[in-house]
Amino acid sequence: MASGYLFKKFRELRGLTQKILGDKVNLSDVRIRQYELDMRNPKDDTLGNIAEALDVKPEYLKDPVYPYDFDEVVRLLFKLEDSIPIAIGKSRMADTEIHTVAFLGHNILKMDQALNAWRQMQNRFMDEEITWEEYEDWKANWPDSMDENYKFNRQNGSSTSYKKYIDRAQMQDDFLAYREMIEERGHKIEKMVVDFDDEPKNTKRKKKK
Repeated sequence: MASGYLFKKFRELRGLTQKILGDKVNLSDVRIRQYELDMRNPKDDTLGNIAEALDVKPEYLKDPVYPYDFDEVVRLLFKLEDSIPIAIGKSRMADTEIHTVAFLGHNILKMDQALNAWRQMQNRFMDEEITWEEYEDWKANWPDSMDENYKFNRQNGSSTSYKKYIDRAQMQDDFLAYREMIEERGHKIEKMVVDFDDEPKNTKRKKKK
C-alpha cells in the first residue's frame, strides 16, 4: 500500500486540511499534496514528523520490507481491511469443509492474541462504542494500543460512526461496480469524481452577474 494513501486517510480521519497538517510539520500544503499523491517520498525524519502530527506510529505509514517480521505481518492484515472486508472469528471444521489460513510457527500465540484483540475492536466499532477514527487509531498504534490503559488519540470532533462508514463503503463499491460495467461495454472513462463527504453540499451554480 502506498504511503500517500495512508497520509491522506489519517489526515482526513483527524479532520485536518493539507495546510493545517503542513503547518504542524513546517511544510507547505503543496508538499503534503505531493506526498499524498506519491509524487514525492518523505525522508525518514519528515515521515516521523508527519506520523507524530497524525498520532500514529511511523512504522504504520511505511511500506514493509520483505521478508516481513511479525509486527509487519499484523500491520499488513490491518491495512488489508482498506481493500476487502475482513471478519475475524473462530472456525470449527468438524462437519463443514472450508478453506482457512492458519498462522503457524513460534508466534502462533502472539498472532492469536493480536487477532482476538482486533476482533474485540471490530465488535466495539460495529456496536458504535467507538468511532472510525478511534478504530483506525487503535490499528495504527498497535502494539502499544494492546495496553489496557491505552487512550485513543482523538483529533476529529465529528468522526464517522460505523453506520456512516458502511454507507460510505457501499457508495464506493457501487461506484467501482458502475465504473467496471461502463468499461466492460467499451467506453473509456477519463475522469470520475465522487464526493464521500458526510454532509451534502449545495450543488446549485451561482448566477453570473
